[in-house]
Amino acid sequence: MPLPAGVETVTVSPGQPLTLPDGTLARGRITFTAPDLVTVASADFVTGGAVQLYITGGLFDDVTLVATDATGMSPTGWTYKVTVEFTEGGGWTRYISLPKNAPAVKLSDVLLTDPVEGQHAVLVDLAGVTAADVGADPAGAASTAMTTHVQAADPHGDRAYSDGVTGPIASRVTAVESGFTSVNAYITDALNRVQALENTRLTQAAGDARYLLLTGGTVNGAMQVVGLLSLGGGTTATTANAGTVVHAVLVSGDTFDRFRVYGDGKQEWGPGGNGARDTNLYRSAADVLRTDDTLHVTVNLRLNTTSMGGCVGGIGMANATTPPASTPSGGGVLYPEGGALKWKGSSGTVTTIAPA
Repeated sequence: MPLPAGVETVTVSPGQPLTLPDGTLARGRITFTAPDLVTVASADFVTGGAVQLYITGGLFDDVTLVATDATGMSPTGWTYKVTVEFTEGGGWTRYISLPKNAPAVKLSDVLLTDPVEGQHAVLVDLAGVTAADVGADPAGAASTAMTTHVQAADPHGDRAYSDGVTGPIASRVTAVESGFTSVNAYITDALNRVQALENTRLTQAAGDARYLLLTGGTVNGAMQVVGLLSLGGGTTATTANAGTVVHAVLVSGDTFDRFRVYGDGKQEWGPGGNGARDTNLYRSAADVLRTDDTLHVTVNLRLNTTSMGGCVGGIGMANATTPPASTPSGGGVLYPEGGALKWKGSSGTVTTIAPA
């Protein structure tokens, strides 16, 4: 099933074939794993999980995935986990980002061989390293600058720094004592700070205003419940208008709601999956319940009667409370009267279909 229109995607292709170190074309599996659950509210789209492809001859089929920064996506800031398992043994795991501004990429364009440094370290044989390789003077040929440095009285300036900064211990103690009146002043200051924190603690009244009470309250904004929500007292939905959806049901993987209730009480049903809702039931006028589709009754259909006489699969009708006094504008009216079934057509003629 193609991804919904409006959801940005990125197509990943293998580029050059994957090979083993000796050039053998790799075989195995490559898996792209997203978070367990990702939603795109603007497209009514829910996705998550993993996509697995086979590697044959070093290649895998191009795969189109949801961009990791698709518009309206929640959560954000995640990456795909890419896992390769070779049939010959071994494999690797890396993480890639697929931004929507690059709708088609090759695996090598977005894959880092090392997730931290971006590349592998190169080991060097130290036995072959010379002084020239590291910019050092050859052995036995120290430069004049080195000789001058060694003979200097204070080559790094640390001696002067120590004399000027650390100074005699007595003078430093005096400077510290002059900066603090007494230890009691610091104790008093600490107590004042503790008291200030105590004065700003969360009170019962502040907590009641900030958090939802177990006895009830109002939640402003959307609230998501993961798992079963059991309601002991029912629910009430206040909507902005009659066409607002107040209840909808989807099965995991569905693109369209299987069942939906609107603010005016209208109900709609559909097959689920990517099939649109195609059946409805609603109030069309005072005391009139209507559907724009077909009503199928498996057992019996009763019209103003409580007795079916033991019938199964029939229509039970009581005598018409008020037979049609005027001529129907089209078609006709079927009604029982005096135990007989009658038909009054648009011509005004009454015909007894089943005599008493």
